[in-house]
Amino acid sequence: MKKLIIGTALMSLLSITANASVKHFVAFKYKPSVSKQEKESVINHFLALKKLAIRNSQQYIVSIETGKANSKEGADQGMEQGFIVTFKTESDRDYYVGKPFSNDFDPAHEEFKQFVGPLLATDANGNINGVIVFDFSTN
Repeated sequence: MKKLIIGTALMSLLSITANASVKHFVAFKYKPSVSKQEKESVINHFLALKKLAIRNSQQYIVSIETGKANSKEGADQGMEQGFIVTFKTESDRDYYVGKPFSNDFDPAHEEFKQFVGPLLATDANGNINGVIVFDFSTN
């Protein structure tokens, strides 16, 4: 009977672990000069990463969701567009993010960062302050 209980508990733990995921939340605030068409291009490029991001000859992004800010709380810090990227593992997320978390990195994501960087809001010193990134795990 003890073996059955331990086996059932182990299977439950493995099931929970198998359903775990890593969420990578990103929000953008653009420079005032960025046009509506440029913002749409950012959205399209970001969503395309679902198919373009390849690791070990396979797509590794589980999903990408996006939406425009619509909170009435006034705590959005001027962020205009949010994205949630879901990965199966932290290792996949680290590969996506790249250095310093992984020596290997996704060239498609790196290309996207180079594309979007010049469109993001900056502070008085020219440093980008138009992006927030927040990751968390679920199970």
